[in-house]
Amino acid sequence: MLTGSLAGMTFRETLTAVEAFDDWSRVRSPARAQRRLKRGFRQNIDRRYRPAAFEIGGVIYAHPEILRQLRSQTTEARS
Repeated sequence: MLTGSLAGMTFRETLTAVEAFDDWSRVRSPARAQRRLKRGFRQNIDRRYRPAAFEIGGVIYAHPEILRQLRSQTTEARS
């Protein structure tokens, strides 16, 4: 876990900073699938994860991919 400071904010790099979401792209009719899911029928939905960042107690915990993008954008802005 790397620690750093950028623009006066404290960042900590952690691989566990991810956000879960449901991928409905393989479902032919998402509205129908959602109704059937509520009734208990299994649907063809994938649970996926994407990089995220969270602020807890004044410290920003972010996935390495997000911090890499942030650092590249700030170095481009400086030059």
